[in-house]
Amino acid sequence: MFSDIAITHYLLTFGSACVTLVLGFLLLGIRIPKSEVGLGKLRKARVYLSGAYFVLAASGFFSYLMGVEAERDEILMAFTLFIASYQALLFTITCITFIRPAWVRKPVIIKHLLAITLTGGVLVLFSLLSGTNAFPYALYTCVALYIFQLLCYVCLFRREYARSLRQVEAYYDEDESYRLRWVKVCFYSALGIGIWALASIFSGNVLYCLFIVAYTAYYAHMVHRFSTYTVDTKFLIAYYETLNV
Repeated sequence: MFSDIAITHYLLTFGSACVTLVLGFLLLGIRIPKSEVGLGKLRKARVYLSGAYFVLAASGFFSYLMGVEAERDEILMAFTLFIASYQALLFTITCITFIRPAWVRKPVIIKHLLAITLTGGVLVLFSLLSGTNAFPYALYTCVALYIFQLLCYVCLFRREYARSLRQVEAYYDEDESYRLRWVKVCFYSALGIGIWALASIFSGNVLYCLFIVAYTAYYAHMVHRFSTYTVDTKFLIAYYETLNV
């Protein structure tokens, strides 16, 4: 029999998966005019971001159907870290697409996806093998790699943000930092969720349940934020067109 907190965990996981799946489709349904050539990359950003939603939703449904996550900490740890790594990549790609679309290339994305899939797959395999003493070593290795991943993405975003800001301000010959600030907020808030995901795997089921509620609310906010893109990025269209992106 599952404990009360385990039942709460599964109900929240299932509910969050349902909400996130709907949010993913809502995100794909946001209209981005094809007549605006400069917004072509934003349509791709929408695909990357919705991918993060669908990955999270699929993970939630899988966790609910498996019915062992809340009773086996190692499985919860492995899947949380695995999915958090995917989310870090997809949110980083999305934010960079907003400000530096030319950087986003399929070979780079595929390389990152393969590395995450291989590493996360090994960790999940160790978590499913009952009685193995190797899981703690695999877990802490992956935790170190995840922290390294986040640090690399922070450095990457900071570099591309600064480069984009310099070029946009040179194009318009005025201070445009306030227009791009929302992208920075989106990135660092997503980073905060990623750090919380890491902390949650060591905090037990009660705090993990709070984490589920928090990230679901955050994902809903991101859909709303993306829907206002025309207000925030209209000024970038002319600049994008000069880059032929």
